[in-house]
Amino acid sequence: MTAKHHIERRESPRFEIEDNVYLTFRPNFDRIGRVKDISTGGAAFEYVQYAALANITEVEVDIFSQSKEFHWPKIPCKVVYDRRVEKYASFEGIETRRCGLKFTKLSERQLSELNYFLGNLPEVQV
Repeated sequence: MTAKHHIERRESPRFEIEDNVYLTFRPNFDRIGRVKDISTGGAAFEYVQYAALANITEVEVDIFSQSKEFHWPKIPCKVVYDRRVEKYASFEGIETRRCGLKFTKLSERQLSELNYFLGNLPEVQV
């Protein structure tokens, strides 16, 4: 029997999001979903795709939560991956996807806002 070892390549610890925190792609808002985890380096979110969308590598996103009264707009990101989530059933033309993003070129203000948001989240081993 062989064991697979996962090597963690992230530079920052991830924080699991248990509350309703959402992320959307600008400017068309054609991808919107629930943030699964976040760090100072990036975020992962899951969304439902109803139609084929163009592959993009650079994007601006908004991250927001009504319950936490938080809105973090126009965050520059690089798409690291965007793949189908196999554990959810897919229907013709509809599938659940998970997208990983790396934050890029954050301003001092954006970094400060992110650190404020992360300040109350529990760190988890994902």
